[in-house]
Amino acid sequence: MIRRISANQVKDLLSDEELFNRVSDDSMTYEKFKPLESGIYLGMFHNGVLIGFWWLIPDNAITIDVHCNMLKEHRHLSAKMVDEFYRYAIDKLKATNKLICKIPVTFTDVYEFTKKHGFTDEGLDRQSVKKSGKILDRHILGITMQEIKNGCSK
Repeated sequence: MIRRISANQVKDLLSDEELFNRVSDDSMTYEKFKPLESGIYLGMFHNGVLIGFWWLIPDNAITIDVHCNMLKEHRHLSAKMVDEFYRYAIDKLKATNKLICKIPVTFTDVYEFTKKHGFTDEGLDRQSVKKSGKILDRHILGITMQEIKNGCSK
């Protein structure tokens, strides 16, 4: 199940060191991180337990930058959560035409998973993030709402 959650719930989830390290760059520490109260956070629930969240950041009036963040022990449910998110997006994000994301090149598993679920590789955001002391490129991926409606997820 997917439903809105608060910034405090996001902060609590990101107290998991492995998850925080995956979603943050070298400029941020958990202590300094403060999710925006006005942020759009969609919790992923399994058997009533919050196991992750989608962070939606409007890029413009019709495009949303999405970030999927799931606790490691629940990542076997990732495909199910993508399907639920797509249903949510079709139902609730009516003014949205496209979802985008940027994935550091070191996360090949995330890149392949995202492509498997319909996102198209749209290029490279060169030297745009610093992780573990290295400046890295990020893959730019996107999917239109029409592609989601057409059943792109495999």
